[in-house]
Amino acid sequence: MNDKIHQYVVFMDAPQKAYLKALKQGFRHCAYVVKHNDEWVIYDPLSNYTDLMISSDPTLITRFEKAGFVCVPIKTRNRTLSRRVCPEFITCVTQIKRILGIHNIFIQTPHQLYKFLTKDKS
Repeated sequence: MNDKIHQYVVFMDAPQKAYLKALKQGFRHCAYVVKHNDEWVIYDPLSNYTDLMISSDPTLITRFEKAGFVCVPIKTRNRTLSRRVCPEFITCVTQIKRILGIHNIFIQTPHQLYKFLTKDKS
């Protein structure tokens, strides 16, 4: 049994939401995907509910990439308790930041989150 955990933040477009058209195309929404053993858990914080799905598809990330999604692998981060509490709107970005333990109030859009997550990978 493989106990390796793989996690990704998946960035995508959201053409059905007209109010998101001001955001960078391809970076209008984000979700979190984690694999443990042979199961993927997909956490998708939508505007009016959160979708939580489980998939046993071994090619899930490849299928997402073929569909045009940007999948950023995430290394396990040290999560620290922040004494600073900053009120933010509940968005897909704030939900993913919370999962990853990111306490940066200047990251508000999916593209800003993407740039933050990939800045050390250039």
